[in-house]
Amino acid sequence: MNPMKQHQRIIPAMVSLIALHCGCHSFHVQDYVSPRVTGRVLDAETRSPVPNVTVQKVTGDQSAQSGFPPKGGEQMLASGQVHTDKDGLFEMAAEKDVLTFSGGVYLVRLQFQHSNYETLRTNYSGKHITDAGPKSPPELNAGEILMKRLEQ
Repeated sequence: MNPMKQHQRIIPAMVSLIALHCGCHSFHVQDYVSPRVTGRVLDAETRSPVPNVTVQKVTGDQSAQSGFPPKGGEQMLASGQVHTDKDGLFEMAAEKDVLTFSGGVYLVRLQFQHSNYETLRTNYSGKHITDAGPKSPPELNAGEILMKRLEQ
């Protein structure tokens, strides 16, 4: 067979293979790596809303025992940090990343900090996360987070 004709057959086959692969459910050009997170922070004793709590996603390499404030580089690398509003409500956007292989399994570690309360860290596994379908981000409703006041 003529090398030019063979080349003409290979290119459409490769294009078809790539299109088929990209259409595959387990591979996406852009995929959610973290769900949308919502919740409400309350005082553990009075059950009143706690405004201005810093809510942050914590990665596995951030020490749970660290009592030191984060350095500049750590703050820049920290993902999605938000603050509660006057009603203690917070919302963190879902995060996407490129060229991931979805498994639909998430582990979300959250840290809650306020100068008048004990720092609280908690984990949420995939069973707490709802998936609304391929066009909507996965969601985690953290519910009511109870923070304990520091003893003075």
